[in-house]
Amino acid sequence: KKTFSFTNTSDGNLSTILWRFGDQTPTVALRDPVHSFPISGAFRTRLFVEDYITGCKDSTSARILTAEPKLNNP
Repeated sequence: KKTFSFTNTSDGNLSTILWRFGDQTPTVALRDPVHSFPISGAFRTRLFVEDYITGCKDSTSARILTAEPKLNNP
């Protein structure tokens, strides 16, 4: 398993914080989660936030690569 720490730098009065890790695991509602991907691969991870005072919503995503690097010795 590959474990990553995620940091939410959103400002405001957040009523909704949802992380989707793209690996079929349940959605997580923590501000700064730690997540272990079950297998090596590429996963589109998304963060959704909503401000409860303004009603503004936003999201962002990043491609997370969990594969082991291979070193070739000449």
